[in-house]
Amino acid sequence: MDPFDIILKYILEHEGGKVNDKNDLGGKTNQGITQNTYNDQIKEIRNMKIKPQYNPIEKDVYDLTDKEVKDFYYYQFTRCKANLIKDRNTSYVYFDSCINLGPSYAIPILQKACNLKADGYFGDNTLAAVNSLNQRDLQVKMLQYREEHYKKHPKYQFFKTGWNNRLNKIRQQTEKGIN
Repeated sequence: MDPFDIILKYILEHEGGKVNDKNDLGGKTNQGITQNTYNDQIKEIRNMKIKPQYNPIEKDVYDLTDKEVKDFYYYQFTRCKANLIKDRNTSYVYFDSCINLGPSYAIPILQKACNLKADGYFGDNTLAAVNSLNQRDLQVKMLQYREEHYKKHPKYQFFKTGWNNRLNKIRQQTEKGIN
């Protein structure tokens, strides 16, 4: 099975269905896809000179088909370069961070776990470091730094249980190895 398909299966376990929690800045969300993120992705693709095969249409995220959800996540998977990480468990931990926190937080967490300057740019140096380190140690550090990030969040007390459950589940899954 393709690594993306395996990782997506685990991502969707965390992301649930349709929600619109007033305490969540994401707002209207379906399977982890916020309306704003979906709309931003459409705009990004429209502005590309070379269009990807995936060409989303404007619609309510509550109306996304399973194929559209998969296509959305595949675009994000390649956009944040999780597809370039050789170890599928590390790719999963990183991609889940991208989905849950956004790449602007996930990339510096990854870089910090690699003992790199956290500049937020996932370039050749970051990729080389990620793929050369002890993968289990890297996964543990990424989850630790992510937990520290959550604790600084103004809504930590409200989301603490769900976030900690998610991290603990990822820890268990990566200890066993996802497949």
